[in-house]
Amino acid sequence: MVVFLTQFFDTYPDLKQTPVYIFCESYGGKMTIEIAKQLDDAIKAGNVAIDFRGVALGDSWISPIDSVNTWAPFLLNAVSASLLSHFSST
Repeated sequence: MVVFLTQFFDTYPDLKQTPVYIFCESYGGKMTIEIAKQLDDAIKAGNVAIDFRGVALGDSWISPIDSVNTWAPFLLNAVSASLLSHFSST
């Protein structure tokens, strides 16, 4: 990704002043942080000259064990609440 961004901004130098953010969702959260770190390192080393501002993680799959261990109780509570509200309104 750093190679791609370097070549992209070399091809379109007028965009180098445009703020760059990296956005991801789901499993992309695992890769986005590493891409951002590598990009930041390349900028600090002087290998890439762009206006990198940050990352945004949406519904990221960062910790599979935490997600797996909390998903079932969350669904159980959501279904229970839905069923209770359904039956209590009839």
